[in-house]
Amino acid sequence: MVSVKNRRIDSLTSMRGIAACLVMVFHLRYAFFEVSSINLSLFSIKIFQKAYLWVDYFFVLSGFVLASRYMEEFTWSFNYIKNFLIHRLARIYPLHFLTLLVFVLYIGIFKGWAYVFENANSIKAQLFLIQSWQRHFVEDWNYPSWSLSTEWAAYLLFPVLVAWVKFTSKKIYYSVALILVYFAELYNLLVVYGDGRMDFTHYYGLHRCILQFVIGLTLFTIHRELVINVKSFRIFDFTSALALVSLFLILYFQPLDLWFSIVSVVLVLSLSLSNGRVSKLLTIRPLVFLGEISFSIYLWHAIFGKVFRDSYKALGSPQISVLLALMEFCALLGLVICISYLSHRWIEIG
Repeated sequence: MVSVKNRRIDSLTSMRGIAACLVMVFHLRYAFFEVSSINLSLFSIKIFQKAYLWVDYFFVLSGFVLASRYMEEFTWSFNYIKNFLIHRLARIYPLHFLTLLVFVLYIGIFKGWAYVFENANSIKAQLFLIQSWQRHFVEDWNYPSWSLSTEWAAYLLFPVLVAWVKFTSKKIYYSVALILVYFAELYNLLVVYGDGRMDFTHYYGLHRCILQFVIGLTLFTIHRELVINVKSFRIFDFTSALALVSLFLILYFQPLDLWFSIVSVVLVLSLSLSNGRVSKLLTIRPLVFLGEISFSIYLWHAIFGKVFRDSYKALGSPQISVLLALMEFCALLGLVICISYLSHRWIEIG
């Protein structure tokens, strides 16, 4: 078995793509609010109603992947930290800026520039990726980017978080204990402020992200120890399958969102160690492709949903059949994926 360090795990890449697509479905349902036929069919399914939880999978995975790339070689030097932050900003900011610009132009043209100027502070917050650090959050400006704002905060805190994880996770049982402590704090957060739901963004979304990002960092220390000490990794293919099925069952049956985050940790760890049938199934090219363009999917889908909803309302919100609504919905998904491919190729990787 080879450690995750210095290699890409295609099964994790595929799961990132699946997660991005499910978040897209969750958000695009807002575009179809006036289309009662599809709201009474597709969007009444609980799996789609709670798909916002896949963002929590992103947070855990992000911490884990960055730990695999930087933790072992991390040094407290100005140049290293500067290069790290420049690299992370170069990875996320160009596409963030472009999608924000598209939103501002669209709102300005069709809703009025007066509205844009009235919300200048929220646009500035978006420009500096601090919209989820404070109350300057307006959904008109590409609302999925709230999580990008919290991720940027995690990047800024990365040197301190890495030092903390290195200091506290020298033994595998320390790491497990700390992850349980982090989950206890997350539980307290969502019970006190979220009524059992993890769907908070600009209020306590920063806490939601940082806690799970640290869990991902700590999870890598467990991965590293298992790579060294475990002789057979067959069990991790079984736990991957069990975790994947459990995630969808949780979406359908479990009212407490914390369980989704807990099982996400199991899935990330299991896939990072598995080389069996489940991981191989997740490495088929279409799924890996979705993972590769997942960042573009995440940042582009909201504008297409907004344009569709505005267009539908402008037509007088005509009621259409379930079949036609599903066809329109699938066409919208396909359009987002096509644009995301071009965006990934021309903007993300230049």
